[in-house]
Amino acid sequence: MPLELNEPIQVLVDFRPSEGPERSRRAAIPRAFIWKNRRYLIQSLNLVHQEKQGEATLYYFSVSTDTNTYKLVFHNLTLEWRLVEIWSE
Repeated sequence: MPLELNEPIQVLVDFRPSEGPERSRRAAIPRAFIWKNRRYLIQSLNLVHQEKQGEATLYYFSVSTDTNTYKLVFHNLTLEWRLVEIWSE
């Protein structure tokens, strides 16, 4: 069962060309994040999806470290990253 949060974080992101017909677009790949003054290195990117909320688009990233899985969200209008869930093993 996930621990639900909604806390601000800082995220280190790589931008790579997307695959498929929209190759001119860039895909964001989270590499690490800082939460409560601790750095978490992301080992894998599990799932990415987006949803519209009015004028805003929220981009969700399910990522794993060596111990847990996290759900991060990026808000395109405020340019804010938040940690919304933690799945512990």
